[in-house]
Amino acid sequence: MEMTGVAETIRAPHAEVPRRTPNDNVHHTIMQPLTILLFATIAQLAQAATISLINGLGYNASINQTIVGALAGAGTAAEGSNVDRRVLHNILLGWLWSPFLGVSAAAAASVVLHRIFHA
Repeated sequence: MEMTGVAETIRAPHAEVPRRTPNDNVHHTIMQPLTILLFATIAQLAQAATISLINGLGYNASINQTIVGALAGAGTAAEGSNVDRRVLHNILLGWLWSPFLGVSAAAAASVVLHRIFHA
């Protein structure tokens, strides 16, 4: 039995490392980008459908928010819920805080400019 890699390093006769064939490498090289392209396309279609539905109902929607949701859904479908929830949490916090921070910054700038030009 020929061993390679970690099994050879630790000299464990029971740990056999499967060898990859050139066909495995070709399959991995071709299929990984195709899989990514497939899920990216699915996410774009989900985003377009969501925006169309929401606009058809007379509401406005953020394209950025819908694509993040679509990508998170596609990633969950592809990886079996292996999406980093901390990243999604931080994105959500940014969406919640940015209007308040923007209004606060605009109000502060308005007060400063009013004092400068009406002093």
